[in-house]
Amino acid sequence: MSDHLSIGDRWRIISLRFDQGMTTSEIASIINCTSQTARNILRLFRETNNVIEREGRGRTLLNHSEQIQDNSIVHIMIEIFMCYQMVSFLFYDWVLWDNN
Repeated sequence: MSDHLSIGDRWRIISLRFDQGMTTSEIASIINCTSQTARNILRLFRETNNVIEREGRGRTLLNHSEQIQDNSIVHIMIEIFMCYQMVSFLFYDWVLWDNN
């Protein structure tokens, strides 16, 4: 197992839990991490509404350009995730409205 999960795997944990209702054990087997790691990512998301570790946690980046690039990717992924949530909500609302 890897020491650090990618940002994509972290968002996938969130999606598997909230979109598909999987347990942390099920998520851990899919992502190939421990159940505790999945719980930690879910807790971090609940506390910060993000999957990025808080300041001062984890390993330091090698240089500032990597940090800028990582932050840009994170912001793009957050936007995609928020759009996905909105589309899911609108689709669900449309299905309910269409069936009435």
